[in-house]
Amino acid sequence: MNKLLKTIFIFTLSVIAASPALSDDNAVDLGLTPSPVYSLWQNINKAVIAYAGVRSSDKDWIKELGNMPPNKFHDKAPVDVLELVDGFRTKLSKLDDGVSSNTSDTLLEDKLPNLLSSEDNSVTPSLVYLHSGQVLVNIVNDILQASIEPIEISYFFQENSFIGAAKTPSDVFGLVDLGVRRLEEIAIKKKSGQLITNQLLKRREKAQ
Repeated sequence: MNKLLKTIFIFTLSVIAASPALSDDNAVDLGLTPSPVYSLWQNINKAVIAYAGVRSSDKDWIKELGNMPPNKFHDKAPVDVLELVDGFRTKLSKLDDGVSSNTSDTLLEDKLPNLLSSEDNSVTPSLVYLHSGQVLVNIVNDILQASIEPIEISYFFQENSFIGAAKTPSDVFGLVDLGVRRLEEIAIKKKSGQLITNQLLKRREKAQ
């Protein structure tokens, strides 16, 4: 995994985690609401479009992918969101031929073990944020590996602001679902042989 990506994400977490209270023993919760998680998934969805862009030259298809709207959901809880996040990670791993599965838990398990624990094993927005952050690191790392041209990755690590009521788990679920549906469209493109795969990228590197 790209060390720069790890550094960026860990720094971001350190800033966010500067104010929340620490719980007893080794457990730490960042005290986040769903709103920062929503912002993170805005970035992940931008990364999904970029992922498609470095693997396909079909601009019309990429535009259609970008125009896909999120669906509306109700009564979703953080545990529902986390389950869908895990589903996204699985689909991404299959798309990039297992590359992300080799690094999927490196950041979380090696760098942030305390942040992943909770006294009652409950799923909180903070936990969803951490797992979502790993997803962002994985997909941006894949974009960097696949892109021929240099890419400015700060675009994927922006803090987004929004007007109106605070976001809910259902709002976050809608964005994760959007990301999943976009990956499904990319998978269809790959199955039809219209997507540049990691194997083809490796053959190109050897030929250069």
